[in-house]
Amino acid sequence: MAPPPVRSEAEIGRRLSAAAHRSDGPRGVVRLLREEFGLGCWVLSPLATVWAAAGGAPGPGEVERVWRHVTGRPGDASTVPLGGGERASVHAIRGGDGRVRGHLVCARAGAAGTRRALRTALRVLGAELDRLERRRAAERQRVGDLLDLVRRPGVPAAAAVAARLRPLGADPALPFVAVAARPDPGLPGALLVGGLLAGRARRVLPAERDGDVIALVNGRLPAGAVEAALRGAPARYGLALAGRPLVAGVSGAVPDAGGLRAAVEDARRALNAARAGAAAGPVTVVPAADTDSHGLLLAAVPEGVRQAYRDRLLGPLEEYDALHGSELVGTLAAFLDACGSWQRAAGLLYVHVNTLRYRVQRIEELTGRDLALARDRTDLYLALRCPS
Repeated sequence: MAPPPVRSEAEIGRRLSAAAHRSDGPRGVVRLLREEFGLGCWVLSPLATVWAAAGGAPGPGEVERVWRHVTGRPGDASTVPLGGGERASVHAIRGGDGRVRGHLVCARAGAAGTRRALRTALRVLGAELDRLERRRAAERQRVGDLLDLVRRPGVPAAAAVAARLRPLGADPALPFVAVAARPDPGLPGALLVGGLLAGRARRVLPAERDGDVIALVNGRLPAGAVEAALRGAPARYGLALAGRPLVAGVSGAVPDAGGLRAAVEDARRALNAARAGAAAGPVTVVPAADTDSHGLLLAAVPEGVRQAYRDRLLGPLEEYDALHGSELVGTLAAFLDACGSWQRAAGLLYVHVNTLRYRVQRIEELTGRDLALARDRTDLYLALRCPS
């Protein structure tokens, strides 16, 4: 390859900036670095995905090595082994505020004298990623203003809501599904949720409110498809999510923008249930339709409170069973599962009805509850559903 022509840093900057504007930011920059300076580069995003590449896209193993390297907080410029004796130089891309927006990885050396081009490229990439972030932040603010409008007391005018939605590219007449998510604080939450849902509906509008990401998914996309996309986060962002939880609640679909308030409230309620009962895995997604389960209601209660409640109501029965070898707790469960039917409960327990009546009388004496009353049955039923 012929050596690149000698150019001033200002000229390099102009050419890189022009390439960035012509070819969607980072893609134009890495392409020019490849074509004119022989540098095989790619840009690593804050979510461990490849934003742009020229001179050959990196393989999954290379991406993982670089990601683990940069999360170890090296300096602004460092090197990382890629395997097979090859190394790559890794450069932090910093925005105007000094924050790291991504990393430029050069896995193939360029011609001599390209250091100046690389230095200028980092500055141009920082400015471009700043510009993209400002645009995203402005949109998030507009979506947040819309959320504030629909959450105000009273019913907002449909025309006012539509006037906020249309400039954002959404159709007020199409269905909406709301998502409320809480990613790990170390992750760019709106970028994560927006990336998972992008391209699946007419428009995805994320905003950040009170530490949560609220996203409005506009288009004819079933709520189940939104849930599936969120559950697919480990497949798409597995490196970034490693050891970091993502919990989310998803509303049902509402027919148009008139249902946005209800959808957002449902998604928030489902998020609270997801946070209370988060599984051990990296992603917990709860549909709003599932929040009418008593199990989720109990999951929202602190564990210590649930344990104390169970101990107060069932403790006397458990102590009696342990002392006498009886089965009062099992009898209570069978009686309640049979909806108080003496014959059905006796059949479940394989005992005579008179034996069952004796046991129920003993249960009432020990608990101070009357199993003929619905409220006392409910209290004991919920106690049985609390883990011991």
